[in-house]
Amino acid sequence: MTQIVVGWAMVSVVLAAFSTDWVGTYKGQSIVDESIINPRYDGKQQAEMRDRIPKIRKTRLTLTLRKDMTCVATSEGGAVTGRNVASGTWKTTSTGVLVTLKESQGKVIAKPRTMKLVETPGKKILTLNEPYGPNSKVIFRPTK
Repeated sequence: MTQIVVGWAMVSVVLAAFSTDWVGTYKGQSIVDESIINPRYDGKQQAEMRDRIPKIRKTRLTLTLRKDMTCVATSEGGAVTGRNVASGTWKTTSTGVLVTLKESQGKVIAKPRTMKLVETPGKKILTLNEPYGPNSKVIFRPTK
């Protein structure tokens, strides 16, 4: 029984150490092009989306992962009016980080949003795939 307890304690220490590897603040860069425009949209909707793409690229995104496994995501400028702040929790996975946003602008989100950020092997870079539609992504790099 003692061996099992010691074994679990070691696993917990290893997992905690692995989790803190991602602790820090990351700046996001949106990669998006016209392929996100649904061809079924009418001409006016397609034009609105074309106008929105440069704004999406200019949006400033920040993700902060804290030691206590909470996180804060902010977006401002570009396609965002004002400053949006969302908070929640995060955990590590075998391929990166799973972020679950539970509050937005201080209000509880009825249906929390979970996002899978994939690690770039050998680098402390996380990628959120298809946030705006096919062929789009946000790349999060650590701030220094």
